[in-house]
Amino acid sequence: MKTLIIILITLLIYSCNEKRTTDEMNEATKNNNIEMQPIAFGKITTIADGFDVKKVNLWSSTNTNRKVLASMTNGEKIKVLQDSDPYYLVESLNEDGRKGYCLKGFVVIDK
Repeated sequence: MKTLIIILITLLIYSCNEKRTTDEMNEATKNNNIEMQPIAFGKITTIADGFDVKKVNLWSSTNTNRKVLASMTNGEKIKVLQDSDPYYLVESLNEDGRKGYCLKGFVVIDK
């Protein structure tokens, strides 16, 4: 239980970190329909500090005014489009093409 509380506090601290340049770039990409080239491929892991969180949220941005766009489950294959520390902009390799920001801790990069 103590570990879970630490995880939640850590996620809260990271989520309060506002990065306007990332949001501006994401907005420009959406508005101009620019297809971003992947910087890596990998998969989602829902395991954090030994706990299975069951799903990982994909956020609209990295700032505090963000919304949950979708979620992913363990093992879903993704492409990483952008590194926005401590987040990655990821896109599902499934047909639905879900796309959004998630914490790097939930991404396992292929070697």
